[in-house]
Amino acid sequence: MKYGYNGISQFSSVRNTDASSTLDKLGFKSEGTNLNLRYQNNSILMDSLFGVRYNLSQQPVKKFGFKRDCKKNGVSLSENEYALPIAFCQQNLIKILPLRI
Repeated sequence: MKYGYNGISQFSSVRNTDASSTLDKLGFKSEGTNLNLRYQNNSILMDSLFGVRYNLSQQPVKKFGFKRDCKKNGVSLSENEYALPIAFCQQNLIKILPLRI
C-alpha cells in the first residue's frame, strides 16, 4: 500500500496454518512456519488469477509476463500482460478439481 495500491501478503500471529499453507502452496512462498507470506516469490499463474496487473519496484522486474511501462523517480512500473479481470465468462463447462492441501 506504499503507493496507494493493494498488495498480496499476509502476517498471522494466531498461526492460521490452513490459510498460510494454502497460500504457500499457491506460490506465495515463505520460509519456516509461514507466519509471514510475501509477494516477491510468487508465480505468474498466481499473479494472473489474483488480478495482479502492475508491479512497482526499485529494481527491474525480471518475471515472465511483466513488461516495463515506465520508470520515474527510481521506481519502475511493469504490467502483467496475463492479468485476468475480476470475473470472466467461459462457454464450456469447467471441470471442478479438488484443491489438495
